Amino acid sequence: MMVNIAVCDDKQESLDIIQKELVKAANNLNITIETYLYMDGNEVVDLICNNKEEFDILFLDIDMPNISGLEVAKKIRDAGSDIILIFISAHEQYVFESIDYNPFRLFDDYGLYIRKNKIEEEIEYSLKRAYKRISSENAKSIVVKTEDGEVRLKHTSIMYFEVYARRMSVFTNDNQKRNLVGRKTMK
Repeated sequence: MMVNIAVCDDKQESLDIIQKELVKAANNLNITIETYLYMDGNEVVDLICNNKEEFDILFLDIDMPNISGLEVAKKIRDAGSDIILIFISAHEQYVFESIDYNPFRLFDDYGLYIRKNKIEEEIEYSLKRAYKRISSENAKSIVVKTEDGEVRLKHTSIMYFEVYARRMSVFTNDNQKRNLVGRKTMK
């Protein structure tokens, strides 16, 4: 299973370090990842909120110009995204503010927060926990054949199915209708 990871930080040097550590952690954990690097929080908000990209995890710097990581998180959560948020910052005082955005929804975890000065030690743990959640959610999904190809839908994203003239459609909570290929019955 491929894990798509977005990383947003306003400094290229930090992006390079985070990417290098993610690759190292993924190799240690035997996880296949694809990383996407961004220096602008507004771009990340646009990509996620407008369903232009599908990311599983977002590593997000809190202290950025123009739009802070906390503002990015608020916009993403307000749009209904359940992406795994893992905050990264050199400022430990932000950890309590980040909890308001439920950065990491995993069982009893209230969030993961990586300190930039401890990134080498903390990133592998964060990736391991996030992967565990993603694996658990994938077990709670179905793959359907649509006119656009095969699509994996999380059970929680399905609002309802509709059958009309033996043509089945599935409606999801992102206001999309997907027509299934072939003649189907509700059974």
